[in-house]
Amino acid sequence: MRELPESIQECVRRGEIVAHAAEKYLVPLARANQQACLRLVEGVGSFRLSSRDMAILYAAYRDGHVVTRQRLLEAPLLFLKAFKESLASPLPSASPEENLRTDIEVLGSVARRAHRRLRQGALQNLMQREREELARSLRQSLEETRCMTERFEQEMGHAGPQHANGDSQAA
Repeated sequence: MRELPESIQECVRRGEIVAHAAEKYLVPLARANQQACLRLVEGVGSFRLSSRDMAILYAAYRDGHVVTRQRLLEAPLLFLKAFKESLASPLPSASPEENLRTDIEVLGSVARRAHRRLRQGALQNLMQREREELARSLRQSLEETRCMTERFEQEMGHAGPQHANGDSQAA
């Protein structure tokens, strides 16, 4: 991490920046463009981003056009929020059925990718706090998936969603 400016190294030592995120995303950014790295850290301020959030910002900067990079560096937290919201909202032109199909396909794809990363040793270099954060995220994801699965199974047993009074027929 010697490639990072001293001010960023100090943020890592104080725990304001996750060490894994600094090593994996800020070091390459600093090598490519030290000023951009400084601006990004300055824009994030004392808001302690997860490695996942830092990965999103790094990838957006790395792959983005000049305007994208400029907007990201001007307001990284706003950029991150907008990015996450864009993932959460389905495309307006797709039907609810198409959106559900896409969501389920994405869920499977993400699970396969995460499993592959685990097999490749992604947890090996994480500190205990980062491992605990990932474990909490996984438990939350599993709970959401369980709830979705229960609802799916319930809906599959009926011609349509159950009516409020318990009758699936129109009232």
